Amino acid sequence: MSAGTRAGLALRRRPVRNVLLFVVISVIFTALVAQAGVRGAMGQLRTAIDAQVGAGFVASAPAGVADGSADG
Repeated sequence: MSAGTRAGLALRRRPVRNVLLFVVISVIFTALVAQAGVRGAMGQLRTAIDAQVGAGFVASAPAGVADGSADG
């Protein structure tokens, strides 16, 4: 008996099990693809936020207070 014939018989003997297995595998695969998409989107969002926040803040000292003392 060839492998193709045995596979066909297995599919015909237990159709409910095969459908459930197909559904479970499909849900897992869909979740993995969605997770990869979310991870990519979060990376792009993080890069965009870092680019915008970095341009908005500048640290500087008042004139004449270069050594950290308040009286100059």
